[in-house]
Amino acid sequence: MNIIKNKRAISHIEIVLSFVIFAGFLVFLLAIFNPFQVVDNNTNSIDKLERVITNYLSTDLSLVSFNTSKHDDKTCFEVEENYDFSNVIVKNQAKDVIKATKHENKIDVEYSGTFYTIYSNPDFSENSLLTNDCKTIDLTKGEGIFGILRTVKASSYTNLTKFNQTYYNNYGSLKSSLQISKDFSFSVRDSSSNTLMKGERKTMSNRIASRDIPIELVYSNGDIKLAILNIKTWS
Repeated sequence: MNIIKNKRAISHIEIVLSFVIFAGFLVFLLAIFNPFQVVDNNTNSIDKLERVITNYLSTDLSLVSFNTSKHDDKTCFEVEENYDFSNVIVKNQAKDVIKATKHENKIDVEYSGTFYTIYSNPDFSENSLLTNDCKTIDLTKGEGIFGILRTVKASSYTNLTKFNQTYYNNYGSLKSSLQISKDFSFSVRDSSSNTLMKGERKTMSNRIASRDIPIELVYSNGDIKLAILNIKTWS
C-alpha cells in the first residue's frame, strides 16, 4: 500500500515539475519574442531616415587592378579597357593619384611602378596626362594583366554637398522628396571627429532618436575616406 502511495506522490511531483518547466519555457519565449511590445515610432522613423539619406548619398565606385612592367624609354603607357568606365582616377601601389587620361576605351597612365588601381566614378575629375607618346600595352602578349573588377557602394561627397545645400535652402522640398514627415538633423565627421558638414534645426522635444552610421566618402579628386554620418529625428 505504501508503495502505491509513493508512486502516486512521485507522479504528482512529476506533473508539477513538468508544468513548472513548461510555464518557464513560455515565459522565456514571451521575453524573447514579446508579442505585446509596442514599437517605438522614433525607431521606425530613424530606420527610414537612415535608408533614405544613405540612398541619396549613394554612388557606385568601380575598381580594378592592373599590373605591367616598366619601359625605361617611355614615361607613360596606354592600355585598352572593356569595362565601360566613365571618369577614371588611377593610383599607384602607394595609393597616390597619378596622371591618367581616358579616351574612348583606352586609358593613358603615367608610369609609377608596376602595380596600379583604376577607379571609376561619375564624380571624378581626371588628373589629365597630356602626351601622345605612351607605350601601348599588348594584353595578348602578356605585357599587362587586369585583376578582377569590383563595384562597391560608397557615399558621394558631391551628393553630400547637394544634400546639405538643399537642407538649408529648401528643407520642405527635401523632406517631400525623401518622403519623411518628421523633422531631422544630420552631421558628418571624419575619422578625427572633425565636422565636415551638418544640417541643424531647433527642437524642444525630449524624445530624440540618434544614430551613427559609418560611411565611405568618395571625393572628386579620387580621395576615399572613412567618415561617420550622424542622424537625428524627433516627435
